[in-house]
Amino acid sequence: MKKEHGEKTKKVLALIAVIIIAGIVGQAVSNIDFNSKIYTIKGAEEGEVCFHLGNRQDNTSSWVKRDFDCYGKIVDLSARTIDGTFYNKTPYEVETWKMRLNIKDDCFINNAWCGIVEIHQFVGTDKEAVQKIDLRDYKIKDIKLEYLNDGDLLIPLTKGDYIIYYPSEKDRELNIGAHSELTMGMILYFLDDIDISDFEINYKFHRSFTEGVGFYGLAVMVGLWIMIFMGYIVATISYKSAYKAMEERKSGLSYMSVIYSIIYIIDLVNDEIIVINSDPDSEMLRPKELGASEQMKNLFEWDATESYLQTATEFGDLSTLNERMEKDSIVCEYISKHYGWVQCRFFAMDRIEGEPLRKVVFAIQVVNDERRELSAIQENVSKVEAENRAKGAFLSNISYEIRNPLKSIMELDEKILAESGETTIKSYAREIDNLGRIVLSLIDGVLNSDSLEDGKITIKREKYSLKKMLKDVYTFTSGVMQEKGLSYVVDVSQNLPDMLIGDEGRIKQILLALINNASKYTKQGFVKFSVYGKSSEKKIHLLFSVKDSGGGIDDAKKERLIKQISDQGARRQLKDLTKDDLGLYLVIRLLEIMGSKLNLISSVGEGSEFYFELIQEVVDDNSMGEKNL
Repeated sequence: MKKEHGEKTKKVLALIAVIIIAGIVGQAVSNIDFNSKIYTIKGAEEGEVCFHLGNRQDNTSSWVKRDFDCYGKIVDLSARTIDGTFYNKTPYEVETWKMRLNIKDDCFINNAWCGIVEIHQFVGTDKEAVQKIDLRDYKIKDIKLEYLNDGDLLIPLTKGDYIIYYPSEKDRELNIGAHSELTMGMILYFLDDIDISDFEINYKFHRSFTEGVGFYGLAVMVGLWIMIFMGYIVATISYKSAYKAMEERKSGLSYMSVIYSIIYIIDLVNDEIIVINSDPDSEMLRPKELGASEQMKNLFEWDATESYLQTATEFGDLSTLNERMEKDSIVCEYISKHYGWVQCRFFAMDRIEGEPLRKVVFAIQVVNDERRELSAIQENVSKVEAENRAKGAFLSNISYEIRNPLKSIMELDEKILAESGETTIKSYAREIDNLGRIVLSLIDGVLNSDSLEDGKITIKREKYSLKKMLKDVYTFTSGVMQEKGLSYVVDVSQNLPDMLIGDEGRIKQILLALINNASKYTKQGFVKFSVYGKSSEKKIHLLFSVKDSGGGIDDAKKERLIKQISDQGARRQLKDLTKDDLGLYLVIRLLEIMGSKLNLISSVGEGSEFYFELIQEVVDDNSMGEKNL
């Protein structure tokens, strides 16, 4: 980054910062002004904000008080419920409001549903009285206005009087949300009829700082400032790093002469060559009076053999170097007339992102010995890369297989957190403990490629409970079956011996892989997990079977699987396996190591059955009892 470019960036940042500050001040002032304005609605004016005041329309909205003693005169008074609805159709909240109702006919006010009313009685007379009162909650002794009371409070009003209605905060009438409405009401008594068309509403809007177009413009400016600032920081760091690297490179050029027989610094801007190290013969013939481009052309014409002359000349063409130097260096090899095999390079110097190269280092190295060793090295590298790719694919797919038990454990853990009953929590905790042991077994038993390829897998001979192992397998897999809506059938022979000697973890790993494979390819129907056994002379011959009602396996894939099952060299196919095949591949290899074999029965449309046999030593004659997984 050039110094002048950095100064320009600083000025732009300062200008945007000033605009942002001005925008914040402007937004705040605009909001204060907007929120302080008082708006007025007179009568039934229509608009985005309006107020409708009228008689309630249902059957209970009016009634008659007969034979009422009105100052010694017996009359019939009519009563009517008056409803007022405040409509706010704007995108802003109405913060405060009040209503003034001017009385045009003699009447009595009896009640107001929610808010406080300020009654101005006998306006313009020497008896004028004003009182704020909550007509829902009052004491007769506190009323300062003239009133009548025959069980109902009636406060007389005459033409010219008026009522101011103040909305109640506790009744949530004070604020009216954007695009919403609010209803209030009161009860009036009158002799003949009453006109309630003369009213006035005063209100204020409230707009928060984050509302309005101004705020979004301000947010855009802040985002722009952050982007430019981060770009400036990154560019500054990059520039300093590049400058430091350039200085280190320059100081180290003299040491490159140990490796390179010819070293030039080429100034692409001025078309000049600075010699750092050179071959005496080539230096004598170098046409120093010519520009760098011509000197490079002359060098390759002098040095490159006829068959490599075009390749070397095109590599040394400085006019196309900027387009070809996508990285910090490019390299070319050719056969020299004077040195044999040589390798020439261009190294970028003074590189600034987005700008053309100014300087490069050109170097030639004799590589006869290296060339002889290249074939052997490439062969070894190719072999190692192939092995690494196979190992990478293997480990990646193994992690895919382990993901399912981890997911199930997490789901059970979520259930524990969601429950509050102690019994349920303990039950879930036990399930998590079981699944945790299963996952630990899977992780401990992860088969890396070296173990499979080099035969490092060993089969343990340890005591284990057959019943507990089968229960663990069922616990882990039953949730998947339930989630997919599959019928999970378990068929275990009665009275099999419980305590056996063998590798519980490997057997469990094989069963989980086969059951998960069955559930994966079964959309509806069932998965059946069966265990049968026959005992003789302290040994048990076990048959494990996993059968499903899925779509079955077509002949082509079945033939490939059977070939893989029967091929003792199946490990050579590891790099060609998909993650769908990997589980079965591991089962095949493990059973092979355990001296057993995976068998397959399948037809398209009729499901599949995988089964295998194992002989295990029996610890004692105690039976695992009836199946109870």
